[in-house]
Amino acid sequence: MKYPRCLAFVLITLLACCADARAGTFQVRACHADGINASWQGTHDGATDAYFECPGGVDTGAGGTTAGMVARNTYDRAARAPGFSNAKVFFDAPPGARIAGIAGEARLESTSGWRAGVRDESAGTWLWCGTNCTSTFGGWYGFSAGGLASGRVSGLVVCGAGGGCPRDRQGGLIALRNVTVTVADDSPPSVSIAKEGLAAPGWHRGVQRLVVNSEDNVGIRGVDAFAGPKGLAARPHRCDDHLAVPCPSEGAVLEPDTALLEDGRHVVTARTIDSAGNVAETTAAALVDNTPPSAVEALMVEGAEGWRSTNELALRWSSPAETQRAPLAASEYLICRAGAANECRAGSRPREIGGIADLALPGPGLWTVDVWLRDAAGNQDRRVARRVTVGYDDAPPVLVQRDARPDDPARLVFDASDTLSGVARGEVELRRRGRSEWQPLQATVADGRLSAVVDDEHLPRATYDVRARVFDNAGNERSAEGTPIAVPLRVDTHLKVGERHGRRLRPRAETVFGRRVRLRGRLTATGGNPLSAREIEVFELVALPGADWRRIGSVRTSRSGRFAYSAARGPSRVIRFRFPGSPTIRARSRDLSIRVRATSTMRSSRRSVVNGESVTFHGRLRGRPIPATGKLLQLQAFSRGRWLTFATPRADSRTGSWRYEYRFAATRGRVRYRFRTRVPREVAFPYAVGTSKTVRVLVRGL
Repeated sequence: MKYPRCLAFVLITLLACCADARAGTFQVRACHADGINASWQGTHDGATDAYFECPGGVDTGAGGTTAGMVARNTYDRAARAPGFSNAKVFFDAPPGARIAGIAGEARLESTSGWRAGVRDESAGTWLWCGTNCTSTFGGWYGFSAGGLASGRVSGLVVCGAGGGCPRDRQGGLIALRNVTVTVADDSPPSVSIAKEGLAAPGWHRGVQRLVVNSEDNVGIRGVDAFAGPKGLAARPHRCDDHLAVPCPSEGAVLEPDTALLEDGRHVVTARTIDSAGNVAETTAAALVDNTPPSAVEALMVEGAEGWRSTNELALRWSSPAETQRAPLAASEYLICRAGAANECRAGSRPREIGGIADLALPGPGLWTVDVWLRDAAGNQDRRVARRVTVGYDDAPPVLVQRDARPDDPARLVFDASDTLSGVARGEVELRRRGRSEWQPLQATVADGRLSAVVDDEHLPRATYDVRARVFDNAGNERSAEGTPIAVPLRVDTHLKVGERHGRRLRPRAETVFGRRVRLRGRLTATGGNPLSAREIEVFELVALPGADWRRIGSVRTSRSGRFAYSAARGPSRVIRFRFPGSPTIRARSRDLSIRVRATSTMRSSRRSVVNGESVTFHGRLRGRPIPATGKLLQLQAFSRGRWLTFATPRADSRTGSWRYEYRFAATRGRVRYRFRTRVPREVAFPYAVGTSKTVRVLVRGL
C-alpha cells in the first residue's frame, strides 16, 4: 500500500512524541467500559471460583454475583474450604518485560478467615488490601501501585486460616474493573533491511519495495523510512491495548516513491518503534534515477528509408550524451502498420543502444518504427521516440502488354501494377532482328500503365523484338516479352527542303553577312500524296561550341504540301524543318546548313601618300557575337598576283572596331596599291571566311 507523504511525517512525529513522554512503557487495559478483557487469566481450586464478566458492576439478584474480573469463594453450607484454598485473576508481563504499575477499581469482601486484595506475585507482597481490608461494602474503590518490577500481578482470594474457612457466605471476594497495567520494556527491537527492492544492487526508479525485517518481545508499533531529512514511507501496525503484547512482532514492507529523491546515490534509513517506544534503526544504500533518457539523434535506416524487397532492417543512431546517472541499458521500439495504430508490435533490445542490426518487420506492408532508449533504472519515455518509415514488399509487379491501338500505332502500352509498394519505373527496349544490342526507349509509368513511343522517324526500316521491364519501389522486377513490331509503324512521309536553284532544291545555302535566304520545301506521304495544312516547326543551331537548338518559328503547308521560309540575317547555322507527325503519320525532319561569310568595313585615312609617309587603316567587324578576347583579322595587300598578309590587328569584343597604321618605305615610282581585310575562320566566331571591299592607296616613290 502506498502512503501519502504527509502520513510518514505524522507517524514519525506521533511515535517520537510517545517515546519521549513514556519512554520504555506502554499500558494494557482490561474490563473497562468497552467490556473487553484479553490479557488477564484466572485460576481456582474446588472451594473457589474465578471468572470474567466485563464490564464490572454489582448484580443485586439472587446469589449476589459481582461482575468484573472476579475471584471468590464458592457457596456450600455443609462444607468448609481447606486452609490456603485460593482463586485469582492475574496478568503476566510479556517475556523480557516487567510490570511497572497497576491501577483500577476494586470491590472486596474479606471475612471469616478469607483474605482478598491485589498482589505482586513476583515479590510475594500485597499491593492493595490483603490483610488490611475487610470489605468495601458493595462499593468500588480505586487503587494504584507504581514502582514495580514484577512478572505477575493478581487479584487474589485466599483462605488464611489453617483450620479452613466457611463457605456458607461470601467471605472472600475480589472484583476488578477499569484496570490499567503499565508494562516496562528497555530492549530495542531487532531490525534489518532485506537486499531486495530498493536495497537490491543496481539502479531504481518509481515506487519500490523496501522490506524491513523486525522483531520485538512486546511487538512493533510501526516502521518508517527516510533519506536524510526527507521522509519516504511509513507503516503503522494495528495495535490493541487490551493485549499484553499489543502490537504484532513483525516488520513491514514499505513502498517508498523514489521520485521524492534526487537522482543519485542515497543512504536509506529504516526505523522501527516497539510498543514501549524503543527505537532501532538500520541503513542501506540505494541508487535512484527517475529521469528517462533523451531522444536518440540522427536515426537512420541503412540503405535509406522506404521500401525494400527483403525483410532485413538495420537501424543506426547516435545515443544522447547522458545527463542522468543510470547508464543506458536497452533500446525500445514499436512497429506499427502505417495508418493502423491498433496493429503494432513492441520490442526491446538489451545492450543495443547505438543501433539494431537485425530488425524484422511483422510482414509485407508499410510500417512506422519508433525508437527510444531505456536506462538501467528502467526509465523510458516513448514521447521522445524518433520515427522512420519503411516498407517490405517481396512480390514483383504485374506486367501485361496491351494490344496496339489503331489510332496510336507507335505507342507500346503495358498494364503495370503493384499492390504494395507501387510501380516505381519501367523500361521498354527494342532489338533489331539479326542484331544483339537492345535499344532503350523513353518510357513513362502513369495510371497503372507503362508506355513508350517508338521513334519510327529515325529507326531504320526493319522488324524489331520488344521487351519490357517494370520495377516496384522495393526493387522487385518483372519482365515481359512484347509482340514484335515492323518499323515504320505509322504512315510514311517525305520532306524535301532547300534553296531553289532552277528546278532543284539545293540542301545547303551560302550567303554573305546581312542577307536573308529564301528556303522552300514540300511534305508528302507515301505515294507522293501532299500533306496540306500541316504545321512545320523550324529550329536553328548556331555554329558555336555548346550551342543548343532553339525554336525560331513555324510554317504551314499549302494544298500541294509546299511551303516557303525566309531565313533571317544572322551567323552560320543549321536550320531544321520538322514535321512532328501525328499518332498515325510518321514524323520527319530535314536539316539545311546556311554558310554565312564574314565581312568587315575598311577605310584608309589617306588615298595618296609619298613614300615614307603613313596611312591608318580602320574599320568595323560585322556580325555577332565577337569572342571575349576580340577577333583576329588579317590585313592583306595584293602583290605579284596574290594577296599577302602584312598585319593582324584584333577587332574590339564590344564594338567590333579595329585600327592599324602602316608606313610605306620601299616604293619607287608611282604605285597604286590594293588592300583588303580578311576575316579568318574561328571556332568562337560563327561565320565562314570572308573579306572586306578593296581599298586603293596611291604611293609616289622618290
